[in-house]
Amino acid sequence: YLSAELVEQVLKSPDTAPQLGGEEVEAAVLFADIVGFTARSENVKPAQVVRELNHYFSYIDPVIEQFDGVLDKRMGDGIMVVFVPRDDEAAIEHRRRALCCGLALLRTVQEQNPLGAKLGIAPLQIRVGIAAGPTVRGNLGSHSQIEYTVIGDTVNLGSRLESSAEPGRLMVTKNIFDAARTLDLEATEISRQAS
Repeated sequence: YLSAELVEQVLKSPDTAPQLGGEEVEAAVLFADIVGFTARSENVKPAQVVRELNHYFSYIDPVIEQFDGVLDKRMGDGIMVVFVPRDDEAAIEHRRRALCCGLALLRTVQEQNPLGAKLGIAPLQIRVGIAAGPTVRGNLGSHSQIEYTVIGDTVNLGSRLESSAEPGRLMVTKNIFDAARTLDLEATEISRQAS
């Protein structure tokens, strides 16, 4: 029910009730969703939709964990994943982790399609958008219900990039694209945000 990062914070100070508010933090925010999933869902029973989504999440969640991303939220078939700098890494590394995660998600979905076909699941394609920059991380809501998340222009931009990405492709901000320069990546897999 909670991300490992949030659980760790609660365990560090279990007697402290969550307070509303937040702190500024540099982050990379990744959005991904299944292309055409809404239309696809209209033609199958709700139980089948849940089955297909759970199958999808069963193989993308480990990819997110592999790159130390925090699954901030699921929005139907969409996901929002946050990458913040770790104490032991250079400032650019969280951007590289986000980029590598996005590319790994694209590859993993393609690799899993044959298994999905054996389970009666039509092939999936996703689109991914990633933005990096300042965000506010913290507890939002009211005292009756609190959500731990990140907000800001960086989050909004990541969402818009995902919506603009071509199926099976990744669209990123310039600072994410620049972080890829030292990585051995297929440039054709990445579309940079137009200046």
